[in-house]
Amino acid sequence: MDSEDARVDEWRRVILVIRDDLTFVNHRRSVMRRMTEVWNENERLLSHAGRGVVLDTMREYFGVWLAMALRREIDGGSDSVSLRRLLEEMERHAPSLTEAQLRRLWDDPSGRFTSRTFPNYADPSGTHLDPAVPRAHVEQLVATSDALRLFVNRNLAHRSRRENVPPPTFDELHVLADTCETIAKPYVMLLTGAAYSFSPVEQFEWIDIFDFPWRV
Repeated sequence: MDSEDARVDEWRRVILVIRDDLTFVNHRRSVMRRMTEVWNENERLLSHAGRGVVLDTMREYFGVWLAMALRREIDGGSDSVSLRRLLEEMERHAPSLTEAQLRRLWDDPSGRFTSRTFPNYADPSGTHLDPAVPRAHVEQLVATSDALRLFVNRNLAHRSRRENVPPPTFDELHVLADTCETIAKPYVMLLTGAAYSFSPVEQFEWIDIFDFPWRV
Protein backbone atom coordinates (compact mmCIF):
# COMPACT_ATOMS: atom_id res chain seq x y z
CA MET A 1 0.00 0.00 0.00
CA ASP A 2 1.46 3.37 -1.01
CA SER A 3 1.54 6.48 1.15
CA GLU A 4 -1.55 7.99 -0.51
CA ASP A 5 -3.60 4.87 0.20
CA ALA A 6 -2.38 4.79 3.80
CA ARG A 7 -3.27 8.44 4.35
CA VAL A 8 -6.77 8.07 2.95
CA ASP A 9 -7.33 4.86 4.92
CA GLU A 10 -6.34 6.73 8.08
CA TRP A 11 -8.88 9.43 7.25
CA ARG A 12 -11.50 6.72 6.90
CA ARG A 13 -10.56 5.24 10.28
CA VAL A 14 -10.75 8.66 11.93
CA ILE A 15 -14.14 9.60 10.47
CA LEU A 16 -15.55 6.33 11.80
CA VAL A 17 -14.29 7.21 15.29
CA ILE A 18 -15.82 10.68 14.96
CA ARG A 19 -19.07 9.18 13.70
CA ASP A 20 -19.31 6.92 16.75
CA ASP A 21 -18.37 9.73 19.14
CA LEU A 22 -21.00 12.11 17.77
CA THR A 23 -23.62 9.37 17.82
CA PHE A 24 -22.85 8.81 21.50
CA VAL A 25 -23.15 12.57 22.10
CA ASN A 26 -26.60 12.45 20.53
CA HIS A 27 -27.52 9.46 22.66
CA ARG A 28 -26.66 11.34 25.86
CA ARG A 29 -28.49 14.43 24.61
CA SER A 30 -31.56 12.29 23.97
CA VAL A 31 -31.39 10.70 27.43
CA MET A 32 -31.07 14.09 29.12
CA ARG A 33 -33.96 15.52 27.12
CA ARG A 34 -36.24 12.62 28.01
CA MET A 35 -35.26 12.67 31.68
CA THR A 36 -36.04 16.39 31.82
CA GLU A 37 -39.43 15.72 30.24
CA VAL A 38 -40.17 13.08 32.88
CA TRP A 39 -39.10 15.46 35.62
CA ASN A 40 -41.24 18.31 34.33
CA GLU A 41 -44.30 16.07 34.07
CA ASN A 42 -44.05 14.85 37.68
CA GLU A 43 -45.79 17.25 40.06
CA ARG A 44 -44.35 15.53 43.13
CA LEU A 45 -40.79 16.04 41.90
CA LEU A 46 -41.46 19.64 40.88
CA SER A 47 -42.83 20.51 44.32
CA HIS A 48 -40.12 18.74 46.32
CA ALA A 49 -37.77 21.01 48.32
CA GLY A 50 -34.73 19.15 47.01
CA ARG A 51 -35.69 19.57 43.38
CA GLY A 52 -33.20 22.35 42.70
CA VAL A 53 -30.22 20.52 44.16
CA VAL A 54 -30.89 17.27 42.33
CA LEU A 55 -31.85 18.76 38.98
CA ASP A 56 -29.06 21.34 39.03
CA THR A 57 -26.50 18.64 39.84
CA MET A 58 -27.77 16.41 37.05
CA ARG A 59 -27.68 19.28 34.57
CA GLU A 60 -24.21 20.32 35.72
CA TYR A 61 -22.79 16.82 35.23
CA PHE A 62 -24.36 16.62 31.78
CA GLY A 63 -23.21 20.12 30.80
CA VAL A 64 -19.59 19.49 31.82
CA TRP A 65 -19.53 16.16 30.02
CA LEU A 66 -21.07 17.61 26.85
CA ALA A 67 -18.67 20.56 26.86
CA MET A 68 -15.68 18.23 27.16
CA ALA A 69 -17.01 15.86 24.49
CA LEU A 70 -17.48 18.73 22.03
CA ARG A 71 -14.13 20.27 22.96
CA ARG A 72 -12.56 17.02 21.86
CA GLU A 73 -13.97 17.48 18.34
CA ILE A 74 -12.40 20.92 17.98
CA ASP A 75 -8.97 19.92 19.25
CA GLY A 76 -6.31 20.93 16.76
CA GLY A 77 -3.45 19.09 18.49
CA SER A 78 -1.15 17.04 16.28
CA ASP A 79 -1.93 13.79 18.12
CA SER A 80 -5.67 14.34 18.45
CA VAL A 81 -8.44 12.37 16.77
CA SER A 82 -10.93 15.14 16.14
CA LEU A 83 -13.17 16.55 13.47
CA ARG A 84 -11.11 19.71 13.24
CA ARG A 85 -7.83 17.82 12.90
CA LEU A 86 -9.28 15.58 10.19
CA LEU A 87 -10.51 18.56 8.18
CA GLU A 88 -7.16 20.33 8.48
CA GLU A 89 -5.36 17.17 7.33
CA MET A 90 -7.68 16.82 4.37
CA GLU A 91 -7.14 20.45 3.41
CA ARG A 92 -3.36 20.07 3.69
CA HIS A 93 -3.23 16.87 1.67
CA ALA A 94 -6.22 17.38 -0.64
CA PRO A 95 -4.43 15.90 -3.69
CA SER A 96 -4.42 12.53 -1.91
CA LEU A 97 -8.19 12.14 -2.32
CA THR A 98 -9.02 11.42 -5.96
CA GLU A 99 -11.91 9.69 -7.66
CA ALA A 100 -9.69 6.63 -7.99
CA GLN A 101 -9.29 6.61 -4.21
CA LEU A 102 -13.04 6.84 -3.74
CA ARG A 103 -13.55 3.89 -6.09
CA ARG A 104 -11.15 1.91 -3.92
CA LEU A 105 -12.77 3.00 -0.65
CA TRP A 106 -16.29 2.39 -1.90
CA ASP A 107 -15.40 -0.86 -3.70
CA ASP A 108 -16.81 0.74 -6.84
CA PRO A 109 -14.30 -0.12 -9.60
CA SER A 110 -16.62 0.96 -12.40
CA GLY A 111 -17.17 4.37 -10.82
CA ARG A 112 -20.93 3.99 -11.06
CA PHE A 113 -21.52 5.78 -7.76
CA THR A 114 -18.33 7.74 -7.18
CA SER A 115 -18.52 9.49 -10.55
CA ARG A 116 -21.76 11.14 -9.41
CA THR A 117 -20.44 12.12 -5.98
CA PHE A 118 -16.83 13.17 -6.45
CA PRO A 119 -17.54 16.27 -8.64
CA ASN A 120 -19.36 17.81 -5.65
CA TYR A 121 -16.07 17.87 -3.73
CA ALA A 122 -13.47 18.15 -6.50
CA ASP A 123 -11.27 21.13 -7.29
CA PRO A 124 -11.86 23.05 -10.55
CA SER A 125 -9.57 20.65 -12.45
CA GLY A 126 -11.71 17.74 -11.27
CA THR A 127 -8.66 15.70 -10.31
CA HIS A 128 -8.76 15.72 -6.52
CA LEU A 129 -10.49 17.08 -3.43
CA ASP A 130 -10.88 20.84 -3.42
CA PRO A 131 -9.03 22.08 -0.30
CA ALA A 132 -11.51 24.94 -0.07
CA VAL A 133 -14.22 22.47 0.99
CA PRO A 134 -12.64 21.29 4.27
CA ARG A 135 -11.16 24.78 4.83
CA ALA A 136 -14.64 26.31 4.83
CA HIS A 137 -15.81 23.68 7.30
CA VAL A 138 -12.84 24.34 9.59
CA GLU A 139 -13.67 28.04 9.59
CA GLN A 140 -17.32 27.28 10.39
CA LEU A 141 -16.34 24.91 13.18
CA VAL A 142 -13.88 27.34 14.75
CA ALA A 143 -16.32 30.25 14.55
CA THR A 144 -19.00 28.20 16.30
CA SER A 145 -16.74 26.70 18.95
CA ASP A 146 -14.24 29.40 19.90
CA ALA A 147 -16.09 30.48 23.05
CA LEU A 148 -16.48 26.88 24.20
CA ARG A 149 -12.80 26.14 23.61
CA LEU A 150 -11.78 29.09 25.78
CA PHE A 151 -14.22 28.11 28.53
CA VAL A 152 -13.03 24.50 28.69
CA ASN A 153 -9.36 25.48 28.51
CA ARG A 154 -9.61 28.11 31.25
CA ASN A 155 -12.31 26.73 33.52
CA LEU A 156 -12.57 22.94 33.14
CA ALA A 157 -9.25 21.54 31.93
CA HIS A 158 -7.47 23.70 34.51
CA ARG A 159 -8.02 26.85 36.54
CA SER A 160 -6.51 29.67 34.52
CA ARG A 161 -4.92 32.73 36.08
CA ARG A 162 -6.49 34.77 33.35
CA GLU A 163 -10.04 36.05 33.49
CA ASN A 164 -12.53 33.22 33.49
CA VAL A 165 -14.80 32.78 30.49
CA PRO A 166 -18.59 32.59 31.02
CA PRO A 167 -19.96 29.06 30.61
CA PRO A 168 -21.88 28.30 27.43
CA THR A 169 -25.63 27.88 27.63
CA PHE A 170 -27.21 24.53 26.86
CA ASP A 171 -28.63 26.06 23.68
CA GLU A 172 -25.10 27.00 22.58
CA LEU A 173 -23.83 23.50 23.34
CA HIS A 174 -26.64 21.95 21.32
CA VAL A 175 -25.96 24.31 18.41
CA LEU A 176 -22.30 23.26 18.39
CA ALA A 177 -23.26 19.57 18.57
CA ASP A 178 -25.61 20.04 15.61
CA THR A 179 -22.88 21.90 13.72
CA CYS A 180 -20.37 19.09 14.28
CA GLU A 181 -22.92 16.58 13.03
CA THR A 182 -23.78 18.61 9.96
CA ILE A 183 -20.12 19.09 9.06
CA ALA A 184 -19.14 15.46 9.69
CA LYS A 185 -22.00 13.90 7.71
CA PRO A 186 -20.67 14.52 4.17
CA TYR A 187 -17.22 13.24 5.17
CA VAL A 188 -18.76 10.01 6.45
CA MET A 189 -20.31 9.64 3.01
CA LEU A 190 -17.14 10.66 1.20
CA LEU A 191 -14.80 8.32 3.08
CA THR A 192 -17.10 5.31 3.55
CA GLY A 193 -19.58 5.52 0.67
CA ALA A 194 -22.49 5.20 3.08
CA ALA A 195 -25.04 7.77 4.20
CA TYR A 196 -25.36 7.91 7.96
CA SER A 197 -27.80 9.23 10.52
CA PHE A 198 -26.40 10.31 13.87
CA SER A 199 -29.71 9.63 15.58
CA PRO A 200 -29.23 7.07 18.38
CA VAL A 201 -31.23 3.86 18.30
CA GLU A 202 -32.45 2.68 21.70
CA GLN A 203 -32.08 -1.06 22.18
CA PHE A 204 -34.63 -1.07 25.01
CA GLU A 205 -36.99 1.33 26.75
CA TRP A 206 -34.69 2.52 29.55
CA ILE A 207 -37.23 5.22 30.41
CA ASP A 208 -39.52 2.47 31.78
CA ILE A 209 -37.61 2.50 35.08
CA PHE A 210 -39.43 5.75 35.91
CA ASP A 211 -42.84 4.07 35.59
CA PHE A 212 -42.85 2.73 39.13
CA PRO A 213 -41.78 3.90 42.61
CA TRP A 214 -38.22 2.91 43.43
CA ARG A 215 -35.53 3.68 45.92
CA VAL A 216 -31.76 3.58 45.35
